[in-house]
Amino acid sequence: MTPAEFDAWTRWTRESAHRWAVDPIHDGREGRDLLLYIGGENGKYLRFDNATTLEVGSYEGAVPHIGEATFRVEGRMTVPSRVVAIFRATEIAGRVFILALPEDPGDRGCGPNPTASEPSNEGR
Repeated sequence: MTPAEFDAWTRWTRESAHRWAVDPIHDGREGRDLLLYIGGENGKYLRFDNATTLEVGSYEGAVPHIGEATFRVEGRMTVPSRVVAIFRATEIAGRVFILALPEDPGDRGCGPNPTASEPSNEGR
């Protein structure tokens, strides 16, 4: 990793300190898990596998990025669909979590994220 890449990842991680962020590697597309996290270097995370499991927990040491963190699972539940997983995650993380969800390309059966086209309240 070059110094410029390290700085870019460090900024990305720092920006997650107060808002939910989607891991650019585990973005839920093409069969990959979806990992959302908040807290910067040390925080909380939600991970969805292919629509059947929701995992919640904490992480430490995300320097320069979340891929370097140590994860501690604090709960795991099996759900019948991704929609139910999103409802459960919203109960855990609050409604603002929904704004971080990437658009779904439709390959998981729930279509695009209805909030993806809504304006963000960031910067207000």
